[in-house]
Amino acid sequence: IDPQANVSFPAQQTIMAGVLSRLSPFGRRFRLVRDYSPGCIANIRRTIGIPDCVYLDGNHGYRHVNDEIRAWWSVLGPGCILGGHDYNDVYGVKQAVDEFVAENQLKVQVTGEPQDPSWFVLK
Repeated sequence: IDPQANVSFPAQQTIMAGVLSRLSPFGRRFRLVRDYSPGCIANIRRTIGIPDCVYLDGNHGYRHVNDEIRAWWSVLGPGCILGGHDYNDVYGVKQAVDEFVAENQLKVQVTGEPQDPSWFVLK
């Protein structure tokens, strides 16, 4: 979920083309949502159902990420994946994720990019 509100339209189109190219091996098994989270949860549940995986990359402020993680976690089913981008100390993402993981006795998985890694937890 990423509204891409801070990116110009041409840049959005370039980013979207790259994402679609990377996800093309999965055929029709994915849907990209460019919207504001957690406000889009009700619409997604109504139109798609319960997603198997949600990847967050919108507002990176601690309070927003904290609210977003908790809102999505409450609707995801067992075996679903919740993840996001920029798991680092620059924004509030890492703090929000680490607190949530500790409170819920979960294990966070982090990708290997040194600058802006992604994070994932399994429900």
